[in-house]
Amino acid sequence: MNESNFWKQVKRKLPDTAIAFRLENKGTVMGIPDVHMLWNKKSFWFELKVTKTYRVKISEYQISFNTKYFLNGGNNYYLVKHLKEKSLFLFEGNQGLELREKGLKAQGKRFENFEDLFLDLRPNLRP
Repeated sequence: MNESNFWKQVKRKLPDTAIAFRLENKGTVMGIPDVHMLWNKKSFWFELKVTKTYRVKISEYQISFNTKYFLNGGNNYYLVKHLKEKSLFLFEGNQGLELREKGLKAQGKRFENFEDLFLDLRPNLRP
């Protein structure tokens, strides 16, 4: 499985009230995350990664963009799928350097399915 197939899984499992778009990042802002999602008037960015080991490849540009965006109040994450364990790992946008150095041993959240992941991310519902 590659990141493109991972995106297809994410898209199929989105909550009914969410919309998301995968960006093809050729010639745009270097390091911008792969997926933008809107859910109940809240915006999210996700950098998708897949790994067979505990290492996660992240570029300097991805670390820079995500850290700056997060520190300015953005909702952005690294979403990693471990292919052997089939688990999902979620890391906040300011954890890119730690994630690159420690891999999946960095302090993140682990989920066994998309339902639990989205339950954890669920924004407050507004009337």
